[in-house]
Amino acid sequence: MTRLHFFLFIIVGFLTFPARVSWGETVHCVSNAAELQTELTAAQTNGDDDVIQVEQGTYSGNFTFDSSEGKNISILGGYTSGCAGRVQDPTNTILDGGGGTNGKVLEIKNTDGGNITVEGLTLQNGYATYGSSSPTYYYVGSGLYAHAESASGQAGSITINDNIIKDNVADEYARAAGLYAKSTTSTGYANDVTISNNTITNNTSYYRGPAGVYAGAYSYGGAAIGGQVTLTNNTISENQSTSGGPGGGSIESWSGDDMTITNNTITGNSTGSGSDYVGGLELYSGYTENAAGGDITLTNNTVTDNTAGADAGGAYAQLHGYGSLASGNFVGDSNTFLANTAGSLGGGLKIYTNPGSIAAGGGDVALYNNVMAGNQSLQGSGLYVELSRAVSTFTLTNNTITANTATTDTYAAVYIRTTVAGTESHVYNNIVRDNTFGDFYIIGNGDAYAYNNDYGTMVRNDWLSGRTDWDGSDNNIDQDPVFLDADGADNDPNTFGDNDYHLTSESPCKNTGNNSAPELPDTDFDDNARISGGTVDMGAYEFPCPANALTPIYLLLFGN
Repeated sequence: MTRLHFFLFIIVGFLTFPARVSWGETVHCVSNAAELQTELTAAQTNGDDDVIQVEQGTYSGNFTFDSSEGKNISILGGYTSGCAGRVQDPTNTILDGGGGTNGKVLEIKNTDGGNITVEGLTLQNGYATYGSSSPTYYYVGSGLYAHAESASGQAGSITINDNIIKDNVADEYARAAGLYAKSTTSTGYANDVTISNNTITNNTSYYRGPAGVYAGAYSYGGAAIGGQVTLTNNTISENQSTSGGPGGGSIESWSGDDMTITNNTITGNSTGSGSDYVGGLELYSGYTENAAGGDITLTNNTVTDNTAGADAGGAYAQLHGYGSLASGNFVGDSNTFLANTAGSLGGGLKIYTNPGSIAAGGGDVALYNNVMAGNQSLQGSGLYVELSRAVSTFTLTNNTITANTATTDTYAAVYIRTTVAGTESHVYNNIVRDNTFGDFYIIGNGDAYAYNNDYGTMVRNDWLSGRTDWDGSDNNIDQDPVFLDADGADNDPNTFGDNDYHLTSESPCKNTGNNSAPELPDTDFDDNARISGGTVDMGAYEFPCPANALTPIYLLLFGN
């Protein structure tokens, strides 16, 4: 071989074969559908961590990766020709499953460890039904299926970032039409699941849902430990489950690790009629025999126009314990629930805590700086809270809950149910006003206290001693809160996206709260100082509000 031939051989090799950029990692550049599947297949068994760089364009097909090597796999869109550069925009790199009954768009399974990352892609027109993929029990995730598992070791983490997942269908006995992402273990350690900056829209599930997204990190038993689940900056919209729900999605975390849901927009999702539940988002914190349930934190989310046939139009949080193990706690801070509808319990938000036993404890619930308006259900049209099986505490501080509609007399905008004596409900500094068929309905064996609130009605159904009023109360008022513009720019109080529930200088709720309220936050809904003028205000917003304090929610969602 001449020297020239030798150099040509080296050059051709670099151009033809995947590049190993560091020991243990191989980078693949693909420019068409056949190359994409070829490189995914090669990555399953090459013994390396793999990065699949996908050039901009449309890739028609149904793509799979199934590896038991325990190596990391990343699939990244947006690359320019030859993968010389990258413009990260999911609209420029499209994986299209072909619609009809062709199959899932992208299916990734990583066993015995190994992380999964999918970023910068549009995944559309996928289909799944029972037995439609191999092996047959993976009948979930029509748009994107990502499963990291390990029987006894450390399962991989999953990161799904900056994708568009749309127009996918889950048919007979299938679930999670849009996205299915799960890290699991039998007796080892699950890992974290992070879903961020995605748009998940117009996906349809015809059996039991969830239609938009399923994300979970958990173990199946024994001493196994789960991972954290995080949803941040996603838009989950117009997804539909025709039978069984949830429409928007279901998020699960088991075995003691926490769930964090932040800055998401959940809008226009629905589930079927009758017994179908959760139009928007279901949040489930579970347990194993050896680990208590984890906490759920819901912060700065906008939940609007979701519909459920039964319970939980906007969102449903469940926190469970096991035996002597406590359930997790729930915190809801600065969320907006507008115009959600449920046929039964919790038009805006339903919360249910279920510790393992009376002795187990846990299950505390705190809500502050939230706005709930225009929601509708049979009971608890704005908020339904049930504290079960253990002594726990419910705290409702500085929320604005107004213009909600219960469809049955007295069942109220805020429905609080407690089953164990010694459980306490603390209601401070709230505006709960102008709700159809009542403001508060308190039922059960627990104690209830209300200080410095603006509300009209309270009905109590005490199972123990026939109490009809709060166990302690003071400085509550029943006056028009004088909102800045409760009718909004369109002068219609029933179109809630443009209604402004800030206080005016004439409001009787200004400087009339209680500075010693439990769970009193440092800032208000707008992230301004919570106390202005020496005494905290009632409601979610502190007065005075800056000139730009509130951009109406419909402008944030839809622009001008």
